[in-house]
Amino acid sequence: MIKPLKSHGPLTSTLWLNYVIEAIKGMGMDGLQIARDAGFDINLLANPDAAMPDELVYLLFHKAKQISGKSDLGLQAAKKFRPAAFGAMGYSMMTAPMLEDALVRTERYAGSITQACTTHLFKTQEGGRFEYTFQPPAMPDVDQTHEFLVLFTVNFLRWLVGFELNPIRVDFSHPRPENIQEHRRYFGCPLHFNADNTAILFSLEQLALPLITADIVMAAFHDRHAQERAMRFGSSPYVLQTRRLITQILPVAEPTRQRIATLLNLNERTLQRRLLEEGASFNDLLDEIRRS
Repeated sequence: MIKPLKSHGPLTSTLWLNYVIEAIKGMGMDGLQIARDAGFDINLLANPDAAMPDELVYLLFHKAKQISGKSDLGLQAAKKFRPAAFGAMGYSMMTAPMLEDALVRTERYAGSITQACTTHLFKTQEGGRFEYTFQPPAMPDVDQTHEFLVLFTVNFLRWLVGFELNPIRVDFSHPRPENIQEHRRYFGCPLHFNADNTAILFSLEQLALPLITADIVMAAFHDRHAQERAMRFGSSPYVLQTRRLITQILPVAEPTRQRIATLLNLNERTLQRRLLEEGASFNDLLDEIRRS
């Protein structure tokens, strides 16, 4: 049996974590209780600026799969689609002019959601390969998590273009499931398993599709907000982790610099230096969280 993880690895936003819990709840399970059993800090979920270890997402899907007995749990959960789940990055994607521009924005702003996954759009003469790079979690069961994210992305793009868009192929790095009938139905295209990377392939014509949500006036605003969010989150790991720990400790004790440094396996001087490198100071972060 896989136990809850104590990880110092990459973090994922509570915005996304709450959506995953909600999607599992939409399948008739107690998503919040499963999250609690997986080791989630339930109180921290109420803070949209907080984050938790990304490995908890994998553990959440693993436990939900055990309870439901569904081998295609990730696909089923991704049907509970909600555009706002991508947060600032999602709004930036919505206001882009074409599908290609929306994909490029995930490459720029994925750090506003998670530190554990990056994306890149590779252009060729045949089309575009939208590739995911996942930091490997400390557990082997990745199928449900990856299938959930890929189908969510495809459903989001379908919503942006206003019709049932089917990629020309989807690649998964995990082994082929025993039954892929539902995979074929949901993606509507050829599937390849045991691939080098998980990726979605689009034709050049699909990349040029206009978005029904495009808004040139609001695009700059949402791009700026997504950039700021990414800088505070994915590009500033010590600022983010310090914020998280201060938020956890503040209701019950004084979150001193020494205490936070110890929890991060650093000395005080090193913590302060790394925060300064990311454009912040411990006292400023503490004051900001007190005010909020």
